[in-house]
Formats: sequence, structure tokens, C-alpha cells
Amino acid sequence: MRAERSSLKGAAASLYSILSSSSFALYLTHLTSIDLDETQLSLQVYRLECGSYSISGDEELEESTKDGHCLDCNIFIGGEGWDESAGGVIVYAGKGDTQELIRLQPSGRSLALVLREPDVYSFLKYANSSASSPIYSFSLTYYNVPMEDAEEANDS
Repeated sequence: MRAERSSLKGAAASLYSILSSSSFALYLTHLTSIDLDETQLSLQVYRLECGSYSISGDEELEESTKDGHCLDCNIFIGGEGWDESAGGVIVYAGKGDTQELIRLQPSGRSLALVLREPDVYSFLKYANSSASSPIYSFSLTYYNVPMEDAEEANDS
């Protein structure tokens, strides 16, 4: 389930404000050595629980090409006892690839950074009945990351 910003209250609304701030972008710049000043930001909040999943189609593939290089930041909160067998993993795949490139297993109190190339997209695999308690995902995507900075970050 995806939440709209206007529906967030209390701590979730405060966290949303912090994550979408220039201060948090500066923090990520210090972690990655990638200048995020000129990028565009998308922030989505999800509640992952039994039955959660997403579908990627031609539209997402086309968008991934237009978006250029992107930095994805996934922050997971909650989900105590979330077992790998519950599913709900975020999968990264490339256009035309039959193999997964990366899998992000939801784990409470964790942060995962993925620098992705154009033509790479992500989707959420189905979370099954083994999902014991919900886990919340704050998913930030910085679009059009300058590649010179990204290459320097990979070299360091």
C-alpha cells in the first residue's frame, strides 16, 4: 500500500519532511560523493505486508530510460521478525535481462543505496502469508544523477 504525503501524520510526516530536505540530500552526498544538488527527487512511502507487490511494465521501462542515472535510497522501518521466506523483496532488473541484478531484502532499521543505470528498473515481489508484521519503506529516488560524480564515487 502506498501512502500519499497528505495522509501522513505524526512521526511519519516528520520523517517524510526530513528525508525530502536538502540536509538529507547533503548527508547522502557525503556518504556517496555524488552531488545531488541538480537532481530531481521522488519520495514514496509504502507499507509492506501480506499481499503487497508491484508490477513493472513498458511504461516503467520507458521511464527508467528517460530518468538517466538514478540513486535509490530505501529506508526500512519496523518488520520485526520479517523472514526472507515472506518475500516482499525489491528486485532490480535490466531491460531485456532475464536475470535479477540486485535483490533488496526488507530488514527493519536499515538503509540500502543503489546507483542504477538507465534501463534498470525495480519492482516489489509479492509478500506472502509468512509476513508476520508490516514493514514500512521510505523509497527516495534522485533522478538524472551526474555520471561524472557517480563514476568518481565508484572509484573511491
